[in-house]
Amino acid sequence: MFKAHILTIILAAASGLAYSQELLLAARVDKISLLPRGSRECADPCPQTQTELPNGNVSICISTSCGCQVTTLIVDKVLLGETSTGPMQVKANLGEYCKPTYPISSQTLLIHLKDGATHLSVLDNVQGTARFDAKAFETIGKLSVASLKQTDGKVALDTLLGQLAKPD
Repeated sequence: MFKAHILTIILAAASGLAYSQELLLAARVDKISLLPRGSRECADPCPQTQTELPNGNVSICISTSCGCQVTTLIVDKVLLGETSTGPMQVKANLGEYCKPTYPISSQTLLIHLKDGATHLSVLDNVQGTARFDAKAFETIGKLSVASLKQTDGKVALDTLLGQLAKPD
């Protein structure tokens, strides 16, 4: 008797914890903890590599995940959504290259968390204006970030916040 094999591939890209709301934060990385795959706080995405299904087929699980990260952020300002300022933990899976989602840096970041995805850019200060790299973000709220960028690819944070504050 022939058994079909169903292949399930789990691409555990570095992504944030799924939030019930969209968040936009100005924050700094305080600490990044790396956790091995299969540990108490980092479930193995493929604890069983083969599973026989009720219909007789076999499901095979392959994962490129190398572990998890827990990042402690110090939230300086909440720009969109509702959360408190101060320390906040964000959990994420690490992909096959084990690269943390957040940079190991004390620079202030613009962080967008939505639907389990994390997008971020360093907030730099040029002549008293906080700016960020537009290519790190597609949309924030319902706003296309690319539509706001200057010729150097940067967006002034005040410009973004002004557009987000406009009614639909």
